[in-house]
Amino acid sequence: MSEVVVYFKKKIYTGRDPLINGLNRGFLYGETLFTTMRTFKGRYLFLNEHLKRLEKGIQFMYPENDLTVIAQIKVALADCLQASKNWQGLDFRVRIPVYLENSEFAFAQENNELGFFIIAGPLPAITQNALKLCIAKKIKTSGLIPPYVKLGNYTEEIIELREAKKRGFDDVLFLMENERLAECSTSNIFYRVADKIYTPEIVNGVLAGITRKKLIECLAEKSLQVCLGAWDFNDIINADEVWVTNSVSGIRPVKQLEYKKYSMLYADKSWTKKIVDYYKDFCDKDVQL
Repeated sequence: MSEVVVYFKKKIYTGRDPLINGLNRGFLYGETLFTTMRTFKGRYLFLNEHLKRLEKGIQFMYPENDLTVIAQIKVALADCLQASKNWQGLDFRVRIPVYLENSEFAFAQENNELGFFIIAGPLPAITQNALKLCIAKKIKTSGLIPPYVKLGNYTEEIIELREAKKRGFDDVLFLMENERLAECSTSNIFYRVADKIYTPEIVNGVLAGITRKKLIECLAEKSLQVCLGAWDFNDIINADEVWVTNSVSGIRPVKQLEYKKYSMLYADKSWTKKIVDYYKDFCDKDVQL
């Protein structure tokens, strides 16, 4: 697959074709829902989970909508998969924004008809190279948006990430009040202390990531319990190993958080390789379409 393509209203276009109405509420007000997933060995990974979360987001944002858009998205994804046969068998990622169709320049919108498109493109060069994290300046707050609602406005995360990269870091870790751990810019976070694995509990302000959920299920199958709770900065600084998870990259190890270097990552007793291997085997059982 050599370029990004867009599935829009039952046709496939290049990523550079002008397609979206200038009154689109995503452009005007940042009002979009979305999900991102990848294919794994030519099929969509955790598709049902992604669509269920998207459906819940629609029910929260647009409770009067009849959800027919979910069935339309399933058909479109099947068409994209069919088109991918021309992409030399390479796996790819998709992003599915969902938005209110707009016909007027108005902040308040009563129309409940939903539109969507699918952006499909090559997977980034995913490596297991360990990441360096720094703490974000912004404090995450609980807000009104439930953890299962994935909104398209990532402006603050992008600003934080740009600043982090200027300092030589790869990503940022957001904290909540009282230095409680939240999440990274586009990932959930896990850490290990001795024989226990920890991840922050899901609250408003922290996305209920699909890969996070699936990794917890995967580890449970291996009799490895993940402890959920209100963990703080001191907890993760004293960890033996740290990982981040998202739907495109899967599991990525962390080698440094601010001044703390996680040397255990390179030791014989590191859990990283076996955790990654467990997860790959788990993914083999849950590809759809």
